Formats: sequence, structure tokens, C-alpha cells
Amino acid sequence: PPSAYDAPSDIPRFQPFLEDCKLQAPNSSTLAHNSTLNNGYTHPQYFYVVDGDKMLFNQSGDSKRTELRDEMNWDLTQANRSLHGRLDIVKQTCDQVTVMQIHDDANAGPGPNKPLLRIYKHNGKFPANHIWAAIKTDDGGSNTTHVDLGEDPGGYFNCDIRLVDGNMIIDFEGEEKVNMD
Repeated sequence: PPSAYDAPSDIPRFQPFLEDCKLQAPNSSTLAHNSTLNNGYTHPQYFYVVDGDKMLFNQSGDSKRTELRDEMNWDLTQANRSLHGRLDIVKQTCDQVTVMQIHDDANAGPGPNKPLLRIYKHNGKFPANHIWAAIKTDDGGSNTTHVDLGEDPGGYFNCDIRLVDGNMIIDFEGEEKVNMD
């Protein structure tokens, strides 16, 4: 295999995930639709290959973002679902960065049109240098529980979100931290 790839969509391990994604950056607008994103797309500032086979996201400014949005909706009546992230927060330039999220789809029903779950790191939160889960706990999306998942290990870490038989399970570095209806 090549020792270096030109675009994130060239990297084989990311191809199955990227097939259903679009890229939003540096705000809520779409920077690359699915067909563009999966056709060798790279952006020199927001989304590109580093270290030969890794994808880098970069954001700047207040409320700016670079995010991959998986456009497939999860329907828990059809099957269990899971989301795995192997992540490294290389440099955090803002107080809070969200690295994984499950968001309600406002077009799919009466939900709150808010993130139902966010995995994030907040520099101003105690204990410092920890990864957190923000979990909506009511149907309207007004109440949130914050769960300390553990210290950022300073390099790559694993986070798994599984929806199994109506329960949400969050594992951080292989250890179950959340298991709730």
C-alpha cells in the first residue's frame, strides 16, 4: 500500500465511514458534499492527511467547526448501533472541543433538535484535562448530565458508543463508563 495518501477518502480504513458523510467547516455550512468528499477531497486548512495515513480536522474562532456528518439516521427499532472513535486531540485552541456527537434529526420526528450525546474536552472544567460525556436526559433536550469519562491520556484514546437493546453504553479506553436507558 502507499506510504502516504493524498486525501482522507484515499485511506482505506476511513472509506466505509466517509461513504455516508459530508464535511461542514468552518461553520454550519457544508464545505464538501458526499460525492466531493469521497472523490479525493482535501482542504489545506480544515481537513487533510497527516503522518501519511491519518485524517486531521482543524477549527478556528468562536463557534467554528470542522465536522464530518454521517447522514445515515439511526432507528433503534431496526437494530443496535455503534460508533467507534480512535482520537487524538493534538492541539486544543478553544475552551471546549466536541470530538463525537449524536444529534437529533429535526426532520425525522418530534425530538429536541439538539445533540443528544456529545463527547468533549473542556479546558475550564474540573477535573482538568478530562474527556466528558454530555447526555440529554429529557425528551425536550433541556436537561443535561455531564459524566467524567477519564483523563485525556495525551495521545490516541478510544471511545465507543453503543446502543444495545434500548441502552446507551459508553466505553472510554475499554472501560464502561455509562450504561443507561
